[in-house]
Amino acid sequence: MFIKKKQDKKKVFFITGGATGGHIYPALSVIESLLQEEEKNEVFYLGNKNKLEGDIIGKIKNVGFLNIEFRAMPRKIGFEFFAWSFQLFFCTIKSMYFIFKYKPLVIFATGGYVSAAPLIAGIVTHKKIIMHDCDAKPGLVSKVLSPFADKMTVVFEEQKKYLKCQNIFVTGNPVRKSFFCLNKQEVFKKNNLEEKMTIFAFGGSQGASTINIAVVNILEELLSQFDVNFVFQTGKKNFDNVINEIKNIFPSYKNFKNLIIRPYFDNIDEILTMSSISISRSGSLSLSEICASKTASILVPYPFAANNHQFFNAKIMQQKQASVIIEDKDLEPKKLKTVLFDLISDPSKIENMQNNAFKLAKPEALNRIVDLIKSLTI
Repeated sequence: MFIKKKQDKKKVFFITGGATGGHIYPALSVIESLLQEEEKNEVFYLGNKNKLEGDIIGKIKNVGFLNIEFRAMPRKIGFEFFAWSFQLFFCTIKSMYFIFKYKPLVIFATGGYVSAAPLIAGIVTHKKIIMHDCDAKPGLVSKVLSPFADKMTVVFEEQKKYLKCQNIFVTGNPVRKSFFCLNKQEVFKKNNLEEKMTIFAFGGSQGASTINIAVVNILEELLSQFDVNFVFQTGKKNFDNVINEIKNIFPSYKNFKNLIIRPYFDNIDEILTMSSISISRSGSLSLSEICASKTASILVPYPFAANNHQFFNAKIMQQKQASVIIEDKDLEPKKLKTVLFDLISDPSKIENMQNNAFKLAKPEALNRIVDLIKSLTI
């Protein structure tokens, strides 16, 4: 008589977080790791299908996307706040339904307002919860709900003083493994660029108009004075305006083979691997990728970020002598020219900044976070 062997149950994980790449891409790295590790892992993502997480996570095979249409909390008490409170209640009930239906072992949240309802639902239903916060000044969801998390992972030691979780681990941001293993020589060849000093200016997928304006106005002088590559990500919505402005200011720009201008780079791991210096905003994930790729940086914090967290992120990088900060209100073309040209003229300073940046990199962040998630399933 043959006894049929009982099949192992699938391990179900809920992942949530959204609105910005800084919340979504760390979640994406964890999802990919969980799915690659064991075929019996099953992952569901709770987010808004109409926001950025819907565009990115919604396209991934083998990930169930559970839609929660939730918006940021109004800052003033009034009708909008009461409408928002009702929406929070409804989304929490919906999240509880998803929990009862799919029975996740762990809920992993990377922040953003959309993660509030799934986390509250997880607390009410006594699910294991692990939260990740990526900013030097944690967001409101992290501050309010961290006492209820079983474990919490953060990027900076300084974050601990804002959070009440009993088990906080400084892991860094989970970034793609390619940032630590790409061959620089091969990447230059693949992107049809000569291997030499490369500067990369970018402001995220949507671009940063302040950075774009400053760069456009110094580009001709920069490429005429220095033998460098310049890679420029304008942001999708700003590309046409930037090109038109460059045509007016720098009509011969197409003659420079060492200049690449695009709306967006899907291969940002390759671009940063080539880069000696980057000019960017200071979202936490961007900083983690800059550090992982051993790149010196000029940081222009987005002044309207919640709790001014980009400035505090950048401040830590500057204190570690890995970056130079130019505040958005001070980013005139003349200021950027002075800071950038001085850096290019001092290779030893660039090397020192690069080394300091790499000291802040956390190559094991992804593995550590995945291990912490798995430890809650035992």
